[in-house]
Amino acid sequence: MRIRLVVMYADTHKYFGWHHNYDGWGTYKEFPSHVSQGGNIFDVGIQAAVFEGDRRIDHCTKWVGGGSKDPS
Repeated sequence: MRIRLVVMYADTHKYFGWHHNYDGWGTYKEFPSHVSQGGNIFDVGIQAAVFEGDRRIDHCTKWVGGGSKDPS
């Protein structure tokens, strides 16, 4: 399981680095992050993904603003 922050701007998406949790079900981790790029932020999302080694098998995105567009 890995997660990352995604920020949606008017014409692009900013993808942050992946963070992993290999400790199993019910474990909790925090990963500090911040957005340093200026500009108008249209939405912020979290991507969760399943990886096999370094290969992404599947993923989904949850937007704070409720959008459903998945930028991959």
